[in-house]
Amino acid sequence: MWAPALLCFLVLLCPGVAGAFALRLDLGHLAHPAFRIDGLKLNIGTEGAPAQLHIARFSMGAGRWEQLRLTCPHFGFGDGVVRCRGALVVPGMIERAGVDLHLDTGRRSGHLRLSLPDGESLNIVALAGGRVQVRGSRLTVGRFAGWWPQFALWHPTGRFDGRIDYVAGAREARMSISGRLIDGGFAVANGLQAAEKLVLDLDVHAR
Repeated sequence: MWAPALLCFLVLLCPGVAGAFALRLDLGHLAHPAFRIDGLKLNIGTEGAPAQLHIARFSMGAGRWEQLRLTCPHFGFGDGVVRCRGALVVPGMIERAGVDLHLDTGRRSGHLRLSLPDGESLNIVALAGGRVQVRGSRLTVGRFAGWWPQFALWHPTGRFDGRIDYVAGAREARMSISGRLIDGGFAVANGLQAAEKLVLDLDVHAR
């Protein structure tokens, strides 16, 4: 599958040729127990132009985003590994987020870092075999609640510093959450359950 792609990539490195052509590759899909990418395409522009990654559909949990485009000013590709640093996503999964992406399509693994101007950062490492490690700093809880509709029903607020580990097993999944929630709050639609200004130290393990 990758031989034609690598051949085209080598052509780009030949003197006098790289500036004359643009490379377009259809990388297919990437399935992982925690997420799925469909319609992954790579466009490498002529010399001096940033590369672009097109994703027809990205699914994680109950969240789904379609027709995403990453413009990559710092880009690398080889042996089924895509590297994209300093990118912006259009349309924004998270508004004004800068993106660093390392995606290994052969090993079904990757590393995604999201950085926002107000100091928030999110690191997601997806390992082969179904394990996902998430590290968050100053995360606005409500910004990410929409990724999990059952969580969003509580309309959570506050900022979170900590980590989430998720392992998808053959028969069951395991998840652990540890960290601190500051200025936390929640409110269900009927108003019968609500709280605000919470400070919580979390150490939760679930199956």
